[in-house]
Amino acid sequence: MCGRSEEEGVNASTRYVFDLAGPDDAPELLEILEATPMPGWVRLVYTRRPDAWASIQHEGEDVRVVVLRDQKRRKIAGFGVCALRRVWREGKPDTVGYLFGLRARPEYRRRLPLLHRGYAYLRASVPEHVRVFYTTILEENVYARRLLERRRAGMPAYRFLGRYVVHALVGRPGAKPRLEVQPLDPSWSRWLRRRLEKEARRWDLFPVLEDPWKFRNEPVVWYGVFRHGQPVGAFTLRDLTRWKQYRVVGYHPLIRFIQPLSRWFPRFGLPYLPPPGNPLPLTALSWTLIPGQDPEIFLSMLDHALSRVSLLVVGLMEGHPLGSVLARYRRLSYRSRVYQVIWEDAPPLSPERLHLDVAEL
Repeated sequence: MCGRSEEEGVNASTRYVFDLAGPDDAPELLEILEATPMPGWVRLVYTRRPDAWASIQHEGEDVRVVVLRDQKRRKIAGFGVCALRRVWREGKPDTVGYLFGLRARPEYRRRLPLLHRGYAYLRASVPEHVRVFYTTILEENVYARRLLERRRAGMPAYRFLGRYVVHALVGRPGAKPRLEVQPLDPSWSRWLRRRLEKEARRWDLFPVLEDPWKFRNEPVVWYGVFRHGQPVGAFTLRDLTRWKQYRVVGYHPLIRFIQPLSRWFPRFGLPYLPPPGNPLPLTALSWTLIPGQDPEIFLSMLDHALSRVSLLVVGLMEGHPLGSVLARYRRLSYRSRVYQVIWEDAPPLSPERLHLDVAEL
């Protein structure tokens, strides 16, 4: 779906057609996702089992999966996704588009001169009133950055907004939060709604939660942070393996030898290593409501979460005032670049107001 052409010239314009995917395309979408494992001591593949199409539909209130069909070979060459999401922007509810999942089969990469057509088809498939779009690209994905950052005829502009840092922390069964943390029940609905409206409207891209106890037809469990018996913050923990997974494909021989012993690793601050074929047990710290960016509230959220999960992922924009709190924990980190994708004259996103959720990327 991207790159320079080595295809059969003008025939490419008739051989390949863009279309919106449907449920019947799920096996091919999954096949493309799993085509290229990530190398390393722990070989991983990003996947969306058991049903890739259904999984992608959970990424927004209205999700468009644009596929490029090779009519000659009767298969999907690649795809990209636009998830329409109801979020806060400039203090008001708005619908924005999140672009993600640009993938192609290995044999089609860097061959098809059709990327601009794919973007045009995607934009045409989205209602005109949706004007704000954003995306993220891994810092290390130099090829994609060069391809999309450079201005090209027929392509939208990619405006750099900042870096988003994702941290993976190993669970600590004995961790005890400084402040009291307990699950919230519906009797706290009034307080939770007020806190959500006050905190969420301060940010751009924080989701609009009409019903804080349900999100995209899935139940939501909230935890409250209490100081002197009064709630001062709230957060959720979201299981990332439910709809999308990083599945272990294999280990370096040295790691494979010690993998069976890894069940005891968390006692020493090291992660459990699941057997090949299983996903990493990732849980996201999500929708944190922290008045005044209070570090004690954030620390309590982290310690409570780490006492309950094997691997916790936390995301913050680079330079966030709470970033220094994470320096107290052993962690692995990676960076993504955040962009506003601009087709036409669109309202700008403010880097200072961005609130991305690691569970939504």
